[in-house]
Amino acid sequence: MSRFLFCLFLLFPVLATASNPLLRATSFTLDNGLTVVLYPDHRAQQVHTELWYRVGALDETLGKGGLAHAFEHLMFRGTKRWPGDGYTRQVRALGGSTNAWTSADFTWYVNTVPSRSLDAVLEMEADRMRNLTIDEKTMRTELQVILEERRMRIDNNAQQLAIEQLQHKMYGKHRWADGVIGSEADLQGLTIGDFRGFYDRWYHPNNATLVIAGDVDPATVKASIQRYFGAIKATTLAQREPLPQPIAEVDRKQVLKASAPNSMVMLSWRLPAELPGTDRAALRVLAEILNGGAREQGLRELSAGQWGHYSDLGRDVPVFTYGSQLRRGKKWSALQSDMLRQIRVYQGDSLYAEDVEIARKKLPVHKLFSYDGLNDAAAELGLYASLGRSVADEVAALQQLSEVSRADVIRVAEHYLTDDTLAVVVVDAQSMDN
Repeated sequence: MSRFLFCLFLLFPVLATASNPLLRATSFTLDNGLTVVLYPDHRAQQVHTELWYRVGALDETLGKGGLAHAFEHLMFRGTKRWPGDGYTRQVRALGGSTNAWTSADFTWYVNTVPSRSLDAVLEMEADRMRNLTIDEKTMRTELQVILEERRMRIDNNAQQLAIEQLQHKMYGKHRWADGVIGSEADLQGLTIGDFRGFYDRWYHPNNATLVIAGDVDPATVKASIQRYFGAIKATTLAQREPLPQPIAEVDRKQVLKASAPNSMVMLSWRLPAELPGTDRAALRVLAEILNGGAREQGLRELSAGQWGHYSDLGRDVPVFTYGSQLRRGKKWSALQSDMLRQIRVYQGDSLYAEDVEIARKKLPVHKLFSYDGLNDAAAELGLYASLGRSVADEVAALQQLSEVSRADVIRVAEHYLTDDTLAVVVVDAQSMDN
């Protein structure tokens, strides 16, 4: 470990609390319900905006999978004032960039432009909030684009296909199983009425959070936000439908034969919907330990790389995932056995205290350093505001990481990573020439 990182680890308790830069953010709400978060940072003459809508893939009805993501595409297809791809062309003409993302719970639209161009971006963003052009021809064109995106990103990508199959094994016939992009059948069944109804239901100021990070003067930007967004009327929002608990498939193992450079094994455990904060922190530490590589000699010889992942933000059922790529010439059945053996090591006295110490200090340091970029800082602020949480909650979560003990990691591994909640998907790599 470098001396620099060692010093940061020693300073971790201070970094996790008083020095969290996101504490500089301020927020207010317009009369129409639009939440605004401002994060001044004058190191460069640029601004980054993110407009978050509280709608995502979990708000789709069964059979309409992919609608939220497909609508995200339509948001770049024009209004009467900026028809066609006018929005994207105008942002680029200003010297900026634009993009968007859809998750299970949210859809958000991002722009990075010189600070002098902030008003122009706010005006265009406010315009498409309620003045989007939605027509049959544009919808069909974008659906074809998305179908091709699905073929490239999932159908022809062994790892993404494995993730999709894991979701089906764990969630059965439930919206959680469909993923964000949706199935080909669902996408082909979407209608112009689906898109117009989705827009009218969800795209309103009182269902949105605007984050502006960068070279801004709070007093000036407040006036601009009021000028462009203040006249947009709020609406009575539809309640997000309660999500029933998904029922996992009985057979929770699948082997996929797919063209891929390496075979792969993915293990996922479905966790309870509500977890104590101490357990969430310990699971994050355990995932980071797995990211650090295999400890067992046999696993090191079989694995070409491994990773752990744990997430509990949003309405998704919490999941813990452990994946590994197989070295060429080895057997995936042996890799699976050694991965499960590695988990059993973490459920007992063979867990190294050093691994826990490194992971619990490394996580928050990397998180805090990520805030040095406007994009990551704005995304974190947008996420927490959309969840109804505060920066103080994030500070508390980072502080909890510092309190995770070796015994905590052993306890959550024993309690949650059990055979009765495990789903397994194997990618059995076939020649990429076939």
